[in-house]
Amino acid sequence: MSSLSKIALDLLANGPLKSEKTSRRVRSIFDRIWIFDTTQARHVWEHPYYPQYYVPSQVVTPGLLSKNDPVDKDGSAFFATLKGSTKSTDRVLVFEKGALEGLVRFEFSALDSWYEEDQPIYQHPKDPYKRIDILPSTRKITVKIDDVVIAESTLNMFLFETMLRARFYMPKTALASMQPATCTLEEQENFVRVDRAVLPDNFPSCIFTPCCLDTEPESSPRLRDENEERDESFIRGSRGGVLGVLHGLEQTFQSTA
Repeated sequence: MSSLSKIALDLLANGPLKSEKTSRRVRSIFDRIWIFDTTQARHVWEHPYYPQYYVPSQVVTPGLLSKNDPVDKDGSAFFATLKGSTKSTDRVLVFEKGALEGLVRFEFSALDSWYEEDQPIYQHPKDPYKRIDILPSTRKITVKIDDVVIAESTLNMFLFETMLRARFYMPKTALASMQPATCTLEEQENFVRVDRAVLPDNFPSCIFTPCCLDTEPESSPRLRDENEERDESFIRGSRGGVLGVLHGLEQTFQSTA
């Protein structure tokens, strides 16, 4: 019995140790073709050490994947072949029943490259419960207050912390076009120093698009701390509002660890 058969039969019989959504943008290339590009991937633990990425079948580029023989007599899962322009791989499983219904498993080493946001990853996905990641992302973020755009950027850094929802950082230059050309330094500081704590309770929340809509809100959002007062290289936000002004990625990491 092949290793792929063993994995499939064990998952069908016992289910994964754990499976959960991730808000990360996950992409992969095979034979110079983008196989999928999704924010709907799942971390699936087949064993206790680290997860694998499984993706919904509907996000796979059409025409590249073909089903082969069933894994079991019930047709709960199928072996599949991924065909590129010049090569193919059969290290693919398609699940149609059970805990992993609707998901596709591509063997990590069978594809040419994988990305989380715009950062390449190697060997296997890392366990999100054992590390903190700061990933560059070109996903567009738009910040609005009362339907007025106050910042917009495609040059962002996404912070993924253990057991916390993702946080989104953009350079201060994202605000440049919104600042009056004749305003004083004090007025500029007032413009960027928007903190949820100083806004009225009924003030509309900021809107981020697209912004990890599957992540759960924190029970008590963390407000700006004293380390975030020194310099204004980055602004920081969340779906609950704009939460303070940060002075740079290195210090940002230290203040949230």
